[in-house]
Amino acid sequence: MPTVSEIFSHKYWFEKNGIHAKDVPIALVYFKTLSYTSYGIILCASYRYRFANKLLKSKIGRNVVNSIKTTFPKTVQKIEDSSVKISNYLSTNKYFQKIPEVLGLKAKRFSKALVETTIIYKLSLPLYFYGTYKLIQRRNLNKSVENEN
Repeated sequence: MPTVSEIFSHKYWFEKNGIHAKDVPIALVYFKTLSYTSYGIILCASYRYRFANKLLKSKIGRNVVNSIKTTFPKTVQKIEDSSVKISNYLSTNKYFQKIPEVLGLKAKRFSKALVETTIIYKLSLPLYFYGTYKLIQRRNLNKSVENEN
């Protein structure tokens, strides 16, 4: 029977599920690779397909946004204001404007896509963590099966 301090220890939960201390660096590499790769893909897709505009134009998107706005009015207003402010600042910044120019993109649209991507990225980080966790679990399971054979 584990003690209370063992139950609240991350080592207990990881080792209970087949993840050992030697797997942590590998998991960190997997996690960062997965998250940064997906950030780049989301940025390209946000620039190309304008997810926020399409979401806000759909009926479901408007309903979700309105329910979030009524539930958390101050927080939503703060996020909206800061994202517009950051987007406008980035699109007019002389150093930032060179990045989209080199890539052949429009600075204003690129800065909006960057803000949108950052929000999506932050919301999806728990999924990347869970995916990495399961990947390491499966990797260790496959190793233990190979060692038995």
